[in-house]
Amino acid sequence: MKIKSKMYNFILPIVVTISLFILFDDALSNENKVKKPLNYVVEKVVIRSEEKLLGEFYVEIADTKEKRQKGLMFRDFLNENQGMLFDFKQEEKVSFWMKNTSIPLDIIFIDKKGYIVNIYENATPFSKKVIKSKYQVRAVLEINAGLVKKLRISIGDIVMYKMLLEG
Repeated sequence: MKIKSKMYNFILPIVVTISLFILFDDALSNENKVKKPLNYVVEKVVIRSEEKLLGEFYVEIADTKEKRQKGLMFRDFLNENQGMLFDFKQEEKVSFWMKNTSIPLDIIFIDKKGYIVNIYENATPFSKKVIKSKYQVRAVLEINAGLVKKLRISIGDIVMYKMLLEG
């Protein structure tokens, strides 16, 4: 019986130490993901309904052809309050797909005055399905899937960002 007790007293601290190492290592790796800087210029975007503020996001601005083509491809994480705003500089019909994008996204289509004119919820990662704007748009905002529903963002709400106020 003493041998089992000694063995237990020896093994238990090792198991606890290994478990804590695994737990903290995972937490630290997630913390690093959260603090990972975005690759492009980051700007604040606000979404409002007529009555209230719905959400604030810190978004990367994709304002060149190259940045718009790359978008959020090859990313494995996006904080809840982050996203990407695609600025097309003028109104046009646009299309997106999720090829090489591993994060499920809500895609918000915005006219030149900042009004949301169409929403595509929960775009499937790695899908080659083409997602088209129904109308001509000036910009598109991509945020984590589920946030449109959670924040009750809807068609007719307004996206407030300096380029839309200038445009």
